[in-house]
Amino acid sequence: MTTSANPPYKQLRRTTDDKIIAGVCGGLGRYFGVDPVLMRVIFAVTVVLTGGLALLAYPVLWFLMPEEPPGAAWHGGGASANWQTQTRGVDEHAEHQEGDRHRQWTALEHARQHTG
Repeated sequence: MTTSANPPYKQLRRTTDDKIIAGVCGGLGRYFGVDPVLMRVIFAVTVVLTGGLALLAYPVLWFLMPEEPPGAAWHGGGASANWQTQTRGVDEHAEHQEGDRHRQWTALEHARQHTG
């Protein structure tokens, strides 16, 4: 019998690497596959709309949600397994394209100087 390092189901855990207070919104964001900032905004709006009553949910979730092990890679799948990892690749691609544009511009300027 082969055991997998990744459980066959998503686990709701507080994050250790993407937290402001206790990692509750970061964990909810990862679980539902959305940006943790969006979860924080939704939570803040809910607190305002309920007159502060929803604020009681945060310490309850803090107590009930286990913290992910330190250094553990999160593999929850969904629409956005790890938003920061996904955007890092986009940023690197944009930097590469910017470097290509700079080289093309430099070559164009060099050609203009020697033909004029």
